[in-house]
Amino acid sequence: MDLSQVSNGWIAIVWFGLLGLCVGSFVNVVCHRLPIILKLGPYKDGDKLLELRAKHGEFTLSNPRSTCPCCSTNIKVYQNIPVVGWIMLRGKCSMCRRPISIKYPATELLFSAAFAGYVGFEGVWLAGLMTLPMMAIAYCLLVIRLQTKRVVAPLALAYVVTVVAQIALTKFGYSAYSG
Repeated sequence: MDLSQVSNGWIAIVWFGLLGLCVGSFVNVVCHRLPIILKLGPYKDGDKLLELRAKHGEFTLSNPRSTCPCCSTNIKVYQNIPVVGWIMLRGKCSMCRRPISIKYPATELLFSAAFAGYVGFEGVWLAGLMTLPMMAIAYCLLVIRLQTKRVVAPLALAYVVTVVAQIALTKFGYSAYSG
């Protein structure tokens, strides 16, 4: 659907911008935790994973909650709102006052702009929307590759599957570019 033909197309653009913030926040988690979980690069000895499991009991993409990288204080839910939490904290931990890297809100803003911009220019088409998870997967692949010098096979496979799905959807007419 071409959003320029819809009277309230800006609502979709704002919605996808907010979705991009959330996806950017999750991408930050994946890029930080997946190398630890898979024991890649500087974590290949597995010591960090054992340490985190001993401390939290479970260490996955969803558990434990986010913590300060310096003092390990749990980040409160309202402090974990993409970009807004970082601004409220003025880029510092609420407990130890050490800086929290700007890469976190920058990644969230990058995905917000990318998602909103993509939908604003391309509209809402099923095949086109496959580009959004492709962006997130490609970003994770790139960042983890730069951190660890390794390609994460499940992420690469997910990227290929998403590309194939996009091609198939385009072929069957679910794209602005089909027939």
